[in-house]
Amino acid sequence: MGDIVDTSSLYKIFQSINSAVGAVDILIANSGYMPDLLSVKKADPENWWNDFEVNVKGTCNLVSAFVSVGTKSVSINISTAAANLPYVPGGSGYTISKLSGTRLFDYVAKEYPEFFVLNVQSVPCNRCFQVVEHQN
Repeated sequence: MGDIVDTSSLYKIFQSINSAVGAVDILIANSGYMPDLLSVKKADPENWWNDFEVNVKGTCNLVSAFVSVGTKSVSINISTAAANLPYVPGGSGYTISKLSGTRLFDYVAKEYPEFFVLNVQSVPCNRCFQVVEHQN
């Protein structure tokens, strides 16, 4: 078990798997962090930044460790379509970081053409919908 924001632990995990059973063929990335939905003024900056630590840095760490041992692999990113919504009250850190994490897989697809990359954005979480409904 490892921490997605700890680069070295992910490399060790993937190398350990590779040594034990061979190349990792499939990666399913579905991590995420969502703090309380607060305005930029009200949000705790450390908590707000944690969105980026998990949703961007963590995703990058995961992909980086995966490609270090993967060959002609499948990479699947499952994220939220909330990243593509118009303004969501209090959702700045979450939506911006999820958009960044999702875009990372667009680059993986171009940089690793031997991989099959599927980048899925599912229907936004209920929590986001509730906020949008209350705004209207």
